[in-house]
Amino acid sequence: MYKIRRIIFSIFFILVIGSCSAQKSLSIKNQWARPGIKGNTSAAYFTIDNQTDIDDKLLSADSDIAGSTEIHLSSMTDGKMTMQQQDFVEIPSKSTVKFEPMGLHVMFVDLVKDLSIGDQFELKLFFEKSGVQTVNVTVKEQ
Repeated sequence: MYKIRRIIFSIFFILVIGSCSAQKSLSIKNQWARPGIKGNTSAAYFTIDNQTDIDDKLLSADSDIAGSTEIHLSSMTDGKMTMQQQDFVEIPSKSTVKFEPMGLHVMFVDLVKDLSIGDQFELKLFFEKSGVQTVNVTVKEQ
């Protein structure tokens, strides 16, 4: 009887470990931010790679480098550049969403200190299904 329990437990353990390692996750890559002056604004850019089977949403962002951290979308409307705050950003399954200059970005309003090339800071991204992901962002000129 002991051998049968051990065999059943071993099979169960292998199946659980196998299914956990086969799951894919949402990841954040290539994160960087523009330099900025205390009291002014800056922006962060990155790529969200969602290789899961589940659609997700980026709901908000937060960092202690600014008085306010917002998700924005820049676009060209009637020959004028406009920027609108976003309530959320859809992250479809099996897709990549890029936050880049002249597009989606995280805006830092009222910087609490200067951001100089080479500086690093933490950025928290809040997802509907993937929870909170904290990434390190490097300030650079691009």
